[in-house]
Amino acid sequence: MTSSPLYMMTLLFVLLGIIVLVFSLYLNRQIYNYARDHLRSWWILPVFNIFFLAGFIAIAKSLAEDTATYRNLLVAVVLFSGSCFVWIVTRLDRSVIAELTRTVALERHRAIHDELTRLPNRTFLTRYLDKSILRLAPKECHQLAVLMIDLDRFKEINDTMGHSYGDILLQEIALRLHRAIRKTDMLARLGGDEFGVLLDLQGDHDHLRTIAGHIVESLTEPFAVDGRPADVGMSIGVAWYPDDGFISSDLLNHARIAMHEARNTGEDMVMYDRSLERHEPDRLNILSELDGAIENAQLVVHYQPQIDLKSGKICGVEALVRWPHPRLGLLSPDEFIPLAEHHGLINRLSYWVLEIVLAQLQDWCKGGINLPISTNISAANLQDQGFHQLVLQDKYSKLISSGQLKLEITESELISNHRHAIAVINLLLKAGVQFSIDDFGTGYSSLQYLKNFPVHEIKIDKSFVVNMDKDNNDATIVQSTIELAHKLGRHVTAEGVESKETLDQLKRWDCDRAQGFYLGQPQPIDELKHSLN
Repeated sequence: MTSSPLYMMTLLFVLLGIIVLVFSLYLNRQIYNYARDHLRSWWILPVFNIFFLAGFIAIAKSLAEDTATYRNLLVAVVLFSGSCFVWIVTRLDRSVIAELTRTVALERHRAIHDELTRLPNRTFLTRYLDKSILRLAPKECHQLAVLMIDLDRFKEINDTMGHSYGDILLQEIALRLHRAIRKTDMLARLGGDEFGVLLDLQGDHDHLRTIAGHIVESLTEPFAVDGRPADVGMSIGVAWYPDDGFISSDLLNHARIAMHEARNTGEDMVMYDRSLERHEPDRLNILSELDGAIENAQLVVHYQPQIDLKSGKICGVEALVRWPHPRLGLLSPDEFIPLAEHHGLINRLSYWVLEIVLAQLQDWCKGGINLPISTNISAANLQDQGFHQLVLQDKYSKLISSGQLKLEITESELISNHRHAIAVINLLLKAGVQFSIDDFGTGYSSLQYLKNFPVHEIKIDKSFVVNMDKDNNDATIVQSTIELAHKLGRHVTAEGVESKETLDQLKRWDCDRAQGFYLGQPQPIDELKHSLN
């Protein structure tokens, strides 16, 4: 009986089924390693394996008792088929989970690394600095040094040579800086032309100067990209833990203050000292007061007219936030917006300004004034789901659909996550919101953004417009930008118009709109209403 064809076929299906289940259990273990935080979603797979395995054990027991029957063969075939099905499903699940895991890991890597240089970014450096502070807190002999490096003349090189040249140059600079530091040191690109270095030292300031000297030497030799030379200098600011701060945000801020001092004095490196803060009055106090100013609506919004250069009439206004500080007077955005960006307040500030703008548009609509208002938003807004929900509220639908709201985004803001930015922009575009690229020409991929981003308008940065009647390079950049944007179907607004000569030149080049002190300064809403009347 044990050698009968029926017995042998039943035994074959039992053995094959058990082998399939063993492979399936191996795949289940891999799934466990990939998705151990979400095991509730996958518990059914090992249950199936155990169920079929119990069936095979029962049939094997029958075979051991020399009772092979057609019924056992049929059950063995069914269990084998089920085992194969479970194996196929498990393998597909393993493949899907592995791919999702790789995708998540890649996105996490991108979130904390700079895409251009592949260095850690500001977020990574901040987290690493926080962990290092916690690790070294009990050790009095250890100190951390935070170096903030700003490249001199990079903007001029980038504007003259082109943004592709600038991108390659940044990559070369990153390689040289990486070779100049030790393997135990952390190098990060903080954004734009700023880099950060974290050194773990034992209170040896001389050793710090040695490493800083290597960094300076690494950039002393001129660069050559595509055969074209570039001479880049640097300014280094240094802050020490625990002498200059106990938390990462303070250390980075203090290193930045020292870096600004190095740049202003022409020195290669400056170490932070409290006396340096006299150059930035009440800067740290402003940060603590800004949160309360936003909460208590102590900021104000002024509006700068934008002029249609063909008709000479006001065709829109830009909303610009101001802070009437009780001690320092009226502060411009340049004096507190960077603080808001670096310390997580920019979302709240942007929301506050946006609500003021939407309310003003409603008020104008009731009064029969159909004038678009532009306002700046940050990349953080585009990452926040609540942002488009605020814009797309039913009470604002009429304003939005008529194109009265225009949102301005700077090139540098779009660099971090342009795919998600495009998705949010497209969602708001369908509702009627208009978009502008602000400060055009100061980022690193201007032409790429002009090609890919669904914007209605570009705004040429005032740094090119202000001196274009005196600087031929600036004039060429402005004229070329206008022509290029028009060929791509975009409107152009020139910022920083401060003279009649500049205005006349823009008219000759068929620029669409302009704004600047010559045409109208930012003013409170009551004064603007008087101008409109």
